[in-house]
Amino acid sequence: MLGFAAIFAVAFLWRTSFLLFSVLAVIALLLFVVQRDRGEALLFVLAGIWGLTAEWIVMFFGAWEYRIAHVLGAPYWLPILWGLAAVFLKRLYEEIDQKLREGERSKE
Repeated sequence: MLGFAAIFAVAFLWRTSFLLFSVLAVIALLLFVVQRDRGEALLFVLAGIWGLTAEWIVMFFGAWEYRIAHVLGAPYWLPILWGLAAVFLKRLYEEIDQKLREGERSKE
């Protein structure tokens, strides 16, 4: 649910950067309150840093630009979104992997 909340927050709040930043920060806090995992916290931080760096690189070469930019051409809520995306994808992978393993066990 938090993943969908993040997507809809960006879709509807991108024009109000501070509000979007606040909503994404709350979603990130909820994500880590629900499941405290140092590995995921590190993944969140690294994905935020590397995601923003990748955005800067492609913007530098002209691939795209943001209508509302705050930090070297990128919105300041973007690293939070990259971090959330990484953690959500990790959790999705783990869920799918677990279901596949359960399916294999039931065939045995």
